[in-house]
Amino acid sequence: MRLFVSEYLSSGAVAQNRGMDSLLTEGRSMLLGVVDDFSRIPNCHVCTTWDRRLGTFPLDGIEVFLVDDWIKENAHFEALSAECDFTFTIAPECDRILASRRQTVDRAGGRWLGSSLTAIELAADKLRLANFLLQRNLPTIATVCFHPQKRKPAFDFPFVVKPRFGAGSQQTYFIGDAHDFEQIRQIYLTCSPAVEAVAQPFVPGEAMSNGFFCTDDAATERRRIDVLLPAEQLQSDDGTFRYLGGRIDRATPVTHDTGAIEKLVRDVAHQIPGLGGYVGIDYILPPGDQSTPVIVEINPRLTTSYLGYRRLAEENLAARLLPSEHACGPVKWKNGQVSFAPDGTVTVAQSVVS
Repeated sequence: MRLFVSEYLSSGAVAQNRGMDSLLTEGRSMLLGVVDDFSRIPNCHVCTTWDRRLGTFPLDGIEVFLVDDWIKENAHFEALSAECDFTFTIAPECDRILASRRQTVDRAGGRWLGSSLTAIELAADKLRLANFLLQRNLPTIATVCFHPQKRKPAFDFPFVVKPRFGAGSQQTYFIGDAHDFEQIRQIYLTCSPAVEAVAQPFVPGEAMSNGFFCTDDAATERRRIDVLLPAEQLQSDDGTFRYLGGRIDRATPVTHDTGAIEKLVRDVAHQIPGLGGYVGIDYILPPGDQSTPVIVEINPRLTTSYLGYRRLAEENLAARLLPSEHACGPVKWKNGQVSFAPDGTVTVAQSVVS
């Protein structure tokens, strides 16, 4: 099997960084983690493209195409998608990047590992996704368009403003009072190009995420959902919600009802047609052990939490991303705790057996 793995921001596809340093760091760490895992699968030959400006590709035994401009990267992406047995893509949802990559693979006649175009486009649109979830009685945050031209806030303070199509907490702000509101309003007024934004009431609580594998079994016409462990999200406290990494504790996952969290994940997986492969859900656990988890967003792609999951799992999780004639059982975990940073640094507690 020849497998093409592409991570958008480190692939050479970006002409200029455009202030995406944090997303590049996360993308590169996810790429290296999953490529390393894929390369350990018997008879799986992995190839990728790599931005020459980033230096030498850090892993051995991988077929690497070095590129130094977006035109060459686009040509490689289309050609490798057509030539390889499967294409696995990591890309942010902003600017329809992930959706566009899916369309390119489809046009090239390639086989995409992951969610459908419909699911990707729904998840990428925070306004549309919130309305979709609310219509299906899934707990999420009320979401409206944010118009910086309007001087009256959409919600009582505090609330949050973020891009309607965005990723990685880019241009996301906590608005606690009228002064904050005016500052953020001016920021969005002066964005060039203009950024379509949404507003949401601030929901206090613990920021969490959950990964899961979603597979449709053609033989039984049933969807198999393998829910992974809850992961604590570490965020900056400066009002921008900057992602600082996460923590997964196998011994003491969360203080809340894990059954409610798993039910939420399964409900989302069954309610959104076309979700496939690895999917991540960000949610908030409000104060109180019996409180209902509240969905923040859905990521129809690999997330940084994978870096922690791969170190705690007693198996090579990347194998679950490939088609198989044999159904996988539930993921088995090592005991202990892992912490991971956006740059790929993973700290493993001594109780985890490597």
